Amino acid sequence: MPAIKYLDRITITVLLLAVLSLWAARAQGPIDLRYDAGVYYLTGEALGSGFGYRLLSEPGNINAIQYPPLLPTLVALVQLATNSSDPEIVGRVLRLIYFVFSIVYTLSNYALARTFLTPCWAVFAAAVPTLHVHTVFMSDLLFAELPYSLFTILFFLSAGREASQREFGPRFWVAAILAPAAFFLRTSGLALLGAWIIDNSLRGYWRRAAIGVLISLLSVGGWQGYVWVIKHDSRYENPAYAYQRAAYQFYNVGYIENVLYVDPFQPELGRVDLYHFASRAAHNLRPLIGRIGETLSADRGWGRSEESESSIFIRSVLKAFWLGPHAVLLFAALSGVGLLLMVLRRQWLIPAYALASLLLIVITPWPAQFLRYLSPLAPVFGIAAAVALSTVTTKLRAKPLLVKIPVIAISAVIVVIQVFALSKMFKTDFNRVSYRGKNGHEISYHLFFYNRSWKAQDQAIDWLLANASPEDIVVTSTPHWVFIRTGLKAVMPPFEADPVLAQQLLDSVPTKYLVIDSLGFIDVSRRYGMPVVETFSQRWKEVYTSPDQSARVFQRR
Repeated sequence: MPAIKYLDRITITVLLLAVLSLWAARAQGPIDLRYDAGVYYLTGEALGSGFGYRLLSEPGNINAIQYPPLLPTLVALVQLATNSSDPEIVGRVLRLIYFVFSIVYTLSNYALARTFLTPCWAVFAAAVPTLHVHTVFMSDLLFAELPYSLFTILFFLSAGREASQREFGPRFWVAAILAPAAFFLRTSGLALLGAWIIDNSLRGYWRRAAIGVLISLLSVGGWQGYVWVIKHDSRYENPAYAYQRAAYQFYNVGYIENVLYVDPFQPELGRVDLYHFASRAAHNLRPLIGRIGETLSADRGWGRSEESESSIFIRSVLKAFWLGPHAVLLFAALSGVGLLLMVLRRQWLIPAYALASLLLIVITPWPAQFLRYLSPLAPVFGIAAAVALSTVTTKLRAKPLLVKIPVIAISAVIVVIQVFALSKMFKTDFNRVSYRGKNGHEISYHLFFYNRSWKAQDQAIDWLLANASPEDIVVTSTPHWVFIRTGLKAVMPPFEADPVLAQQLLDSVPTKYLVIDSLGFIDVSRRYGMPVVETFSQRWKEVYTSPDQSARVFQRR
């Protein structure tokens, strides 16, 4: 026992050093508020300012109904604690909080893994989510993935151990708080609530299961009740501009409206019926399985640069395990086998959560987002893979070491791939950011994936900050980021293939500026905004072009 405790101290120290090294270069600057992070921040700012749960970037400050409110509540608390709504000041505190989250997350992963594994395999299971590129990227953004993952792991530590204690011990009530909290961080927390009920039912703990059902109904019903009230308010039916609550305006409506499209970013493709809904889920299975394998290692796209790697060993590993689909399928199979072994051992909670989460993911129309959606499952897949590998090594205990080496080598390969992907991300995609704050001073720090297109977008926003009037409204694919940076009301373009109809909808805003960008994560300004400018050239005048010509600002004449 003393030897095991000593080994635990060593492995925990290694994991902590890994986390600290991953944060050493990115301790400065505010947390990344691009993408969905802007929505979380603005709704939090609205809460902290006493406006309620609203999108301040939208004309009319409409009620938000897409994301549950727990993460925005954290933003509001930070705003109140700092007595500031400056995104630079609040963002720096949020970055510090996410640093603490990262440390607790890694230690909790190890603690959970130790309930199933020896220290050596537990450190591998905890390293899988800690070293994953997506985990590091998500910890840099004001996204719900990291705190949701942390709450999930803490829930497993509470609920999983409570099964061997008295029926309503302290851990049960801790789990009863953590499960709905996870739901109020991410809607996919439905999977956690469902798994909790299933696990208690299978164990015959009917009173626990009943309380789980009651808590789930209160949590989900309370949130959906709020959404129902907002949707049946006259202001929802009579929005500030014609397409403000259109189903394709995904930040202004709920998930259901989006899921029912063939492609929410191209609503002209139509909506799905029951047959196409099932067909989409079936077609998503194959990429989902591949992404599960990548959740254990890294996106295969990182392997395209393996030829530039100077180490012959790493080049050989990448060629053997990255260029084809076989490696990720092997990794996914490891997780599947591990989850099956846990079921056979009557450890139902984690497998039930994994299955429920995968069912929620597979029905969505965003396969490009699967790796992000799977990132909270990385600890689960890491533990499951370690369970499978450790079981094999235990079966081979009497065999020579040479027979065990291939099994142990798989874990080493996973770690090598993750370290390689991390090194590439920090080397090629950790870029300097520089833009003007609302008060005119320069803000400079580093962010991941801040490429040429984002730099041009910020240059266009700098121009708007210097030239637009406070009452002007901007149409852009990054409305929340524009509002955070400038205070100007900003909206998404209408996703209408007909430029005549799109122009009429823009007139209803009414729009003063239209930004056409070259951002890769979404192309709605190019697809739906540019045809309007070309069709109605007499109504739009180009007033700014970024130095590299990848971002353009048009002003309505």
